[in-house]
Amino acid sequence: MPMFLSTEYVQQHLHPSISSFPKCVLIIDSFPVYVPRPKNLTAQSITYNDYYGGNVMKGLIGIAPTTDFPIVFFSELFSDAISDKELAIRCGLTKLNYPSSIEIMADKGFHLQDVEQEKQWKFVNHSWMSLVNIVQLILETI
Repeated sequence: MPMFLSTEYVQQHLHPSISSFPKCVLIIDSFPVYVPRPKNLTAQSITYNDYYGGNVMKGLIGIAPTTDFPIVFFSELFSDAISDKELAIRCGLTKLNYPSSIEIMADKGFHLQDVEQEKQWKFVNHSWMSLVNIVQLILETI
């Protein structure tokens, strides 16, 4: 469910650590939610992920890069067989009403070049971009 902040508000209250990305209005990342191992073998194969070493569902979170880092987007959960790109599309990220020429910060797993062309948004990959690093930034501001 998205909570829309205007691009003007975000740009006026941009967190100093994001100042080199003045057009950034959203930071996105996927996150796992561990689930009990299903008894059904098909459900096990759909939810098992080697990377996480267990059965997980995946969601997408969006955080505004403002000084208070509010959560502005939180998706439903999908089976972990879903790629980050498909997750971003299926959860409604591409339906957000951002103007063209904005930037969305995402980690390198999001391959959204076709969305960039369609929406005229720019997806920025930053070396420190991870949900863990963003949580650390949030905790530092509290």
